[in-house]
Amino acid sequence: MLRSVLKLGKNTLVVSLPKQWTSENKIKKGDQLIVNEKDAEIVFSLGKKKPVGSIEIDLKNRGRSACWKLAFAAYIKGYEEIILKNVNREQTHIVRDISNQLIGMVLTNEQGSSFILKELSESNEEEFPRIFPKIYLLMKDIIKQGIDAIKREDFKVLKELDQRDWTINKFVTFCLRTLNKSKKISSEKKIFYYNSLTDLEQLGDVFADFFVRIGEEQSRLSSEQKSFLRQLFTLIEHLSIIIYKPEPRKIIDVYEEKKTLEKKCKEFKDSSIKIQFLWILEAVGDLIEAILPGCM
Repeated sequence: MLRSVLKLGKNTLVVSLPKQWTSENKIKKGDQLIVNEKDAEIVFSLGKKKPVGSIEIDLKNRGRSACWKLAFAAYIKGYEEIILKNVNREQTHIVRDISNQLIGMVLTNEQGSSFILKELSESNEEEFPRIFPKIYLLMKDIIKQGIDAIKREDFKVLKELDQRDWTINKFVTFCLRTLNKSKKISSEKKIFYYNSLTDLEQLGDVFADFFVRIGEEQSRLSSEQKSFLRQLFTLIEHLSIIIYKPEPRKIIDVYEEKKTLEKKCKEFKDSSIKIQFLWILEAVGDLIEAILPGCM
């Protein structure tokens, strides 16, 4: 869509707003819009967010996984009110678990077989660029705990690390909701953050699955495997370079480091540990590939 720049008076330049956009958002003469400038881009947005409203979700005969997916999808979409209907006795604890994972939402009412989740607090979009690195730091801390637990052969701690990984998932889901509701973050940035966040979450999940399996099977890693795990952690530490100051050259350096470890891992004797190491490296590669386009 192109718009011609018109001159009003001696020094004022004017651009008209698209009629469809102004009609859909009920903009009239005298209304105020927020104007954000960044380099060669100017973004006009409404003075207040357009409400997403309420949604009803029927949970009749739905299993645990379906309940989670439906509620999370509505949350990420940005609904301020989520009404869960036809909740049976077995699903009640699932609904309460779900409410504990949705930042800013609370269970405000229970009416028989219906539960109502309502938004009580919104995210601050200005804080969003700082949340992403915090999620990375949380993931790195969980990985370090897992490696230390393997060294001590503390299988109890290893089995419980997936509970800490839920905290990462909680913040990622909150960020995705913020992205969907944002009027200030550009579409290009939204795509970058969405891909980076989901791949960062996936990397955390792969590590958590690895640690939990070690804990449940009480596997004892060989000295070679422990050494390789430490090298993997060094690679995770190097990811901070591209998360805090993403530059194409630095990203490619970390990617080459990942490829070197991948080649070394493929030389190991076949085992479930080797397969999991390769899954971790694949997840690292996905994250790197997600971040790279945002730096070009």
